[in-house]
Amino acid sequence: MNEAAKPLPPSAPMFEERRFTGIIRDAAAVIAEVVFSASVNRQGVLVMRFEGPHADDGLYMRLRETQRGEHLEWLQLDAHAEDGTRLRSSHFEVRDLSHSAGPDGLTVAFGGSCAHAELTLAPPQHRPERTPLRSVRFWLRGLECSGAPLKARIAGIGSLIISCRRQFADEASWHDVSGMLVISQANGEVAIEETDAEWCERAKVAGEELLLALSFACGTQLAPRVIGEYRRNGTNIITVRRTTELPTRGEETALQVIPDWSLQAFLHAVILRETEEIGTLSCLQDALSWLVAPSHFAEVRLFCAVTAIENLIARGLSSGDGGLLSKDIYQKAKSAIQEVLKNELPHYQPEVLGRLLPRNEKGLREKLECLLRKWGTSADHLPPHALRDAITARNQITHRGVNTVQAASGRAGTWSHAMVFRELAVRLILARFQYRGPYLSFVGRYHQRVFPACIAPG
Repeated sequence: MNEAAKPLPPSAPMFEERRFTGIIRDAAAVIAEVVFSASVNRQGVLVMRFEGPHADDGLYMRLRETQRGEHLEWLQLDAHAEDGTRLRSSHFEVRDLSHSAGPDGLTVAFGGSCAHAELTLAPPQHRPERTPLRSVRFWLRGLECSGAPLKARIAGIGSLIISCRRQFADEASWHDVSGMLVISQANGEVAIEETDAEWCERAKVAGEELLLALSFACGTQLAPRVIGEYRRNGTNIITVRRTTELPTRGEETALQVIPDWSLQAFLHAVILRETEEIGTLSCLQDALSWLVAPSHFAEVRLFCAVTAIENLIARGLSSGDGGLLSKDIYQKAKSAIQEVLKNELPHYQPEVLGRLLPRNEKGLREKLECLLRKWGTSADHLPPHALRDAITARNQITHRGVNTVQAASGRAGTWSHAMVFRELAVRLILARFQYRGPYLSFVGRYHQRVFPACIAPG
């Protein structure tokens, strides 16, 4: 296995603690000189401990001003360690600000954190022979799957490998970094002339898009807190960013789509589709984000799945596909009704026409069925009237705040309706990726199906 792709040992921090000396400044001037220790722990969090106290001399009021007002003012932090490591952030915020009086006068103490920070490590004197020419690494949390590391090639960028822990030792380790996605380009693989910064940016975009697709497949949000860049001169740049916290293990809210043993086939399908039709991943990005959004309530799951479908419809259908009437017929009908309204209503308002004759669009069901046909899949093998009842439930919840149809008739609950929308969104995305293989369905019960064999031919 590539050395860079091995998961970290259980006890090792991601970035050993170092002592830094630097400055905090705003857009106008330097505010304070600071000394602090910083490390990146097993959860990918940048931990900072500031030394103090500082003589006040107006420092308290300058820092206090950054915490006031309608919007938080980000400060800039620039510091160096003795070994040459540099820490920079344009998203530094002051925390735990306090002042006190003592024998030496007024003093100020404070802490701080960075929403986004960049650590630049000095190049090593001796570079290992097996180190790739350049690489981008995404450290992942909450990823647990069986089988060998996932491997693939991304055209024009390089090799990809994803390795992860097979199981978590305890509850606490669920929040630790458990795996890594590495995109690397070795000697002889340089296809086009570009700077390290340009290649790393392309690799990061490709990696982020693939991670979103894998989040959808695994049912886990794989938003990395830590991203590393290794460049040709040996410079190692580590970016640490603040992200949403993972749910407690056992309370994950996303639902797995692809079984562990089929992730390799899914990954190849995604990369092949993106190679054949550049932009496929970016086109599906919003829908994938809605499907992996955390939600503990069936109503929220329903709306996330419906919103994903609405987004796919907006991107997948042209204006001609979504029209209920032809433009000519619609305009004639609109003009005729408008004429009647003007003649019959003494105080005619244009808004009245909009309520009587809304936009010339098909309903959700018609547009969804149109997109299913266009992308070569269908709503076959769902329970009778499942889509109709799911849309009714969605409309009831939207306009009344409760699924009154369920309460009155004892029909399927909101969870079942949410799973119908989710199933159709999953089928659309798998069809778009041209995936062939097993997937997990939650319609009726938890079970495995095979795509596209799960839909009727023709």
